Amino acid sequence: MKFTFTCKKIPLNESVKEYAEKKISKLDRYFREEADAFVTFSVEKKNRCVVELTIRGANGTLFRAQEEDAEGDMRSAIDEAVTFIDRRIRKNKTRLSKNLLADAL
Repeated sequence: MKFTFTCKKIPLNESVKEYAEKKISKLDRYFREEADAFVTFSVEKKNRCVVELTIRGANGTLFRAQEEDAEGDMRSAIDEAVTFIDRRIRKNKTRLSKNLLADAL
């Protein structure tokens, strides 16, 4: 998976980026070809951490999640975003596999 990171209103250390790569890479198993992951980190009022995650598959499939952690834990927000997308993929797995198969033909 190819990653693009953007930070709004905060400097972000490498350990959080590495954590995000590790967690998001687990979703790679759902994509036959390399997917692109766009991750935006931001901090809003009262130390609220927000993660916006968009994954675009090679066939044009798009998944998006925006999660936040009110306690100020960026890693928790990353976990929530990955879990949300994982659930969406699992819920729609049959329909997605049909679309992927049709695109391959």
